[in-house]
Amino acid sequence: PTQTWGSSYLATNLPLRPNGSVYRVVSATDGTMIERDGVAVGMIDRGQFLEIGPTNADFELTSVNGEAFFVTQYMTSREAGGSNTGDPAMGNVISPEQFKPGYTFSTVGGAQFSEHFLTIVARTADAGSVLLDGVAIAASDFTVIGSSDFSVARIALAEGTHSTSAPAVHGITVEGYNLDDSYLYPGGALFEFINPV
Repeated sequence: PTQTWGSSYLATNLPLRPNGSVYRVVSATDGTMIERDGVAVGMIDRGQFLEIGPTNADFELTSVNGEAFFVTQYMTSREAGGSNTGDPAMGNVISPEQFKPGYTFSTVGGAQFSEHFLTIVARTADAGSVLLDGVAIAASDFTVIGSSDFSVARIALAEGTHSTSAPAVHGITVEGYNLDDSYLYPGGALFEFINPV
């Protein structure tokens, strides 16, 4: 729902995509100026969209005046993405305003996919304290996202059910690849009504 849209998002490139991802930004109100790591990238009106990429950078998107907007991430095909596996997929990007302290999730498709990954976005101060299946992910696995206070880690997963937890809130996406096949989904969100528009 539009009421759950945030005013900032953290864009993180997908595993096995050296040539990057594509992001589509949609506005809830007219005259929304979008910045990428503090630099203006465009103004959009309600219902219009701004497309960014393909880019392999990790960055923060914000609205200058706190307007609500929404971001969708597009996985490119294996040829366009610079990889041997995968196919186009689409996933919603969750605003940090809707992150949760923990998630339980599963890989998809069984043997249909040869590789599974978890992308975790957490506060940089929590790097080294985020747990995957009860085991801390090394701080060295995290890299800072643009000019934000958040960092990202991309972790290979075994097939099956997993869980994450952190001292503070964090966000996750789950990805899987095979030859000309892939999936991408966000692990969950609070879905609080934080935007009155």
